[in-house]
Parts: sequence; structure tokens; C-alpha cells
Amino acid sequence: LMRSVGEQNSDISHNFTALRKKALEIALRDTGYEAQQQTKVEAAFNTFISFRNDVLLYDDSIETLEDLRSKGVIVGAITNGNANVWEVDSVKSLFDFAVRAEDAGEAKP
Repeated sequence: LMRSVGEQNSDISHNFTALRKKALEIALRDTGYEAQQQTKVEAAFNTFISFRNDVLLYDDSIETLEDLRSKGVIVGAITNGNANVWEVDSVKSLFDFAVRAEDAGEAKP
């Protein structure tokens, strides 16, 4: 469904948040849940994004990020997805910047 929504809505194909919400709207409509559709979409998406930002890190991730920062390396995240490093308590202080495709308005090459 996501792929189909992206193909039919090229203006938001880089924005996974918008694509997922649009897919949820279609799924709700197609299964007869027209009433309070937007409320249901927001509730479903908020549940999804909460779990999306509950990441499982590799064992040495935090140590590696701390080591890079201690050496003065600027650490950033660039993603086409909609995970948000600023919402991940265990690593948010270890990043200097994050760019998501939905923020930039384009998918990364």
C-alpha cells in the first residue's frame, strides 16, 4: 500500500510520515471506518512512531558515538525514514545534527 501511495502521490514520496498517514487513511476508508478517520489515523500513527523510535542499538553503538565525539568528529544522521534521533533518549545527546527526507523536502540519493 505504501508503494502504491508513493507512486500516486509523487509530491510526498520522500515523506514517510505523510505516506504512512495517507496509507492509513486509505486502509480505514477501504474497510469502512470513515467516521473519525483523522483521529484514528493520528492515533495509529502515534503508536507506530512511538515504536519506531524505540530502537535496538548494536552493542558498541554508544561507545563508538562517544569515541567519535571525544575526537571532535561532528556526528549526524541522514535518513529517508521518519525515525527521529532526538526522540531516542540513549543517543540524542550524541548527535550534532539530523536530517530526514521529510525535513529536507527530498529523499537522499
